[in-house]
Amino acid sequence: FLSLRAVLLLAMAVGQVAALDFNGRGLGEIPRTLFATAGRLPGQGFKDAKLTRDEMAEMKGKGDLAKNLNRVPILNHNGAVIGQSPAICRYLAKQFNMMGLNDLEAAQIESIVEHVVDIKAAFRKVVPAGKHDLSAAELESKRSVWLETPPTPLLENKGERQLQWFLGQVEILLPGDGFCVGGRPSLADAYLFNILGETAEGLDPSSGEPFGSAEGVTKVLEAFPKLAAVVTTFKASPGMEMYLSTRGPVGF
Repeated sequence: FLSLRAVLLLAMAVGQVAALDFNGRGLGEIPRTLFATAGRLPGQGFKDAKLTRDEMAEMKGKGDLAKNLNRVPILNHNGAVIGQSPAICRYLAKQFNMMGLNDLEAAQIESIVEHVVDIKAAFRKVVPAGKHDLSAAELESKRSVWLETPPTPLLENKGERQLQWFLGQVEILLPGDGFCVGGRPSLADAYLFNILGETAEGLDPSSGEPFGSAEGVTKVLEAFPKLAAVVTTFKASPGMEMYLSTRGPVGF
């Protein structure tokens, strides 16, 4: 059994780390929560370099950015550059002992992470992002379908499966101790918190709350106590509490 203290001690020995991303949450937010859970905060254990659009344009084709198809986020660990957010997440999780204690636990963690990827993809099939022709009322109606459709009866058409169906399947996998795997924080916990519990004050709910409605997701989680416990436990670690209370305003 690896305590959170052991995770933190390992994290503090990782070395010099810098993250490069836009001034928002986006694809770089899960790595930031991994840093926080391991006791590393921006400016106190790693450098969180957030770019404006103009700064991004100026850096294209140069330095670290050129090593990741001129895209962010990027992780620079002791001079080695890593791109692509899933790769960054997995790398940090391994560095911080948040990928399980053996191959079986690692595979279980990866499985839940991929379930989250499927959930996000299913959501975007119902509620589109970016440019679209839907009115605000139409979007709200689609969001209600996503949040309120019951998990039963089972739907044969995969395209009809909404949030509660997915959460019911993940709930079955969890032990009920506030963690996904192994009784300690893992990458799977971070992914679930990201889609079910992470909010940003000052933004419109459609972009700053889980699936556009923190209230709606909280209500849904009442039926899934194991998932709710994972979200609550991950958010309540000392590092996460400090990070979220000091993060400040974000652009998206």
